[in-house]
Amino acid sequence: MHTEEQTETSVFKATSALRYTSVEEQSSYSELFLGGIYDVSGVLQLGVQVPFVSTSVASTRATGLGNVVPFINVSLLPSPTEWTLAAGLQLELPTVTSEALGDGHFLILPTLQGGWHPGSGILMTTIGLGQVLDNNHTHGPSESHTTETHDHHEHAHEDDSSNHHDNQAIPSIVNPHASSELLVRTDIGYRWTFSDTHLRVTLRLDGIENLTTGGETTVIQSGPVIGLNQSKLSTEVYMLAPVTEAQRYRLRAGIRVRLSIP
Repeated sequence: MHTEEQTETSVFKATSALRYTSVEEQSSYSELFLGGIYDVSGVLQLGVQVPFVSTSVASTRATGLGNVVPFINVSLLPSPTEWTLAAGLQLELPTVTSEALGDGHFLILPTLQGGWHPGSGILMTTIGLGQVLDNNHTHGPSESHTTETHDHHEHAHEDDSSNHHDNQAIPSIVNPHASSELLVRTDIGYRWTFSDTHLRVTLRLDGIENLTTGGETTVIQSGPVIGLNQSKLSTEVYMLAPVTEAQRYRLRAGIRVRLSIP
């Protein structure tokens, strides 16, 4: 979801991400994201993420396709520079194959993404407004939602049909959210350079404010992020946990990989 330092010149980047979320005891889900980003002009980027989701709630399991997310980013400042600023827009499509794997609805998320990289310092912030566009929304306003675009929705698993009874009777635990939310992500940290390799370590804060009537209080999740960037390959690992009494999961951990293709 962040705008990063824009030093790569490849036209296409293949992307993949794996994310595990523990909601509560005996309740968790895993997501595998596959996709790509096409750099149209050095200013405009078009991309898509295709998630495959597997949930485990007690002895009940479900596996399938989640909601596909196409997105667009437009750089608002010339690069490279120590300042970055971009606007983004992503649209969540109702492609989920089971109600146990998430809401099948349209959700739009405009974002404003900014960064400051003084010397080896890092400060990045993204502000987004998530809005459900239709009435096919089953998560209650007190339930949760996080976005990672392209961290929004970032394993294909075999389906255990013996435990796949009535998915429609089971509320989804996958990225629950209110119909309208304000999302803020901030990373602050430091970068070390070794030849053509950059090691980045930051502290991440994810904040969510429910904008619907009668919703939950502010939710904040935080944790370390470690990134390794090379000329063609960049990776990122992270672990987040709630720091407020209101929470949407117990623990979230993930890894993201981008491969630039000339």
